[in-house]
Amino acid sequence: MKWFRFIIIGLVAGTLSIFWVFPQPFHIVYAKHFSFHQLSDKIYSSEKLTKKKQRLLQKQYRIASSRISDFWGNKIGKSSVFYCSDVAIYRRLCQSPKGSGCSVITPFGSWIILNYNGMSEDVIAHEMCHDELSSRMGWWKSKTQLPKWLDEGLALQLDHRFVSSTDSIQRYIDYKAELQQFSMGDQLEIPLDNLQTEEEFFGGDPVYTQLAYLISATEVARLISVKGKNELIQKSIDGKF
Repeated sequence: MKWFRFIIIGLVAGTLSIFWVFPQPFHIVYAKHFSFHQLSDKIYSSEKLTKKKQRLLQKQYRIASSRISDFWGNKIGKSSVFYCSDVAIYRRLCQSPKGSGCSVITPFGSWIILNYNGMSEDVIAHEMCHDELSSRMGWWKSKTQLPKWLDEGLALQLDHRFVSSTDSIQRYIDYKAELQQFSMGDQLEIPLDNLQTEEEFFGGDPVYTQLAYLISATEVARLISVKGKNELIQKSIDGKF
């Protein structure tokens, strides 16, 4: 029976290794089945929401999904949304307390986690865009060939917290104005080459991160206004940046 013992040991070691590298899916699956309330097929909440809040969150999900379909042509991402009413729960699922939301994208599935202040169609659309691009590229390709500035810049085209215009040229003009104001007339700069990885993008203080967001959004808006949305989407999926 030695072989049986070796198999068991191997399975346990393999499971522990996966948990070490990808801890979030285990926490999320546990939350889905044991501690969160299911509001619909794709929406879960850590607390029992009022009917009014349930309808609001479901409406925000529909608006965000519509933005994805309009931008990408159709929606193929299948991530569920988990709303956390407490930052401690959000920290456990996201592995970070920062931000209004995060997208957990792994080889085993994708999930969108909302912080207590993240109940918004803009936050949901932003995180959905990350999932959509990864779904189209494939997990490994998105992790190894997708510059972070491009990933975040695309997501901000569907996130209206900074700029609300849907016209591509006006959107670029508005983002350029936001960037000019925030950077004090381009006195603060970050080259795109320094925003390639997640560590580079989020490695500074809040001012640095905000600047990184605006630089990325402005560049992607510029590329869309010059080359067109479809060409940019295809180059992004092909990993040509």
